[in-house]
Amino acid sequence: MKLFVAELGSQHMVRLVESSEDASRMASSLALVEVRSAIRRRQRSGEIREVDADAALSALDSEWRRLIDHPVTSAVIGHSLALIDRRYLRALDALQLASAIAARDSMVKHVALTFVCSDERLLAAAQAEGLAVWYPETA
Repeated sequence: MKLFVAELGSQHMVRLVESSEDASRMASSLALVEVRSAIRRRQRSGEIREVDADAALSALDSEWRRLIDHPVTSAVIGHSLALIDRRYLRALDALQLASAIAARDSMVKHVALTFVCSDERLLAAAQAEGLAVWYPETA
């Protein structure tokens, strides 16, 4: 979201993305749905104008084509159920974290994966699950 709508931490996210290679950035398929929904919610609430929402969605579509899309598989869903029980996460948060864990587990061991989000509770759960984390609002 911070890449597409200006908010606290946006400048840090932009720098992170600009300094990383496309091949090193991945996101759960859910992220596309979640960010689009968040942009439209902000438009409906009057926080952003329609023209700005449309520009943000255009940027989202462009950026999404550059990411590695990590699919939500039955294994990811199964792991998210365990995360809900273990970490008391909301459904979509558990799916996002389970996707990151699946991505980490499928990577070559010397490649580091950092979980980036702006939800402190989800970051704590990710850290407890052994992921490196980055909080853009305090970067």
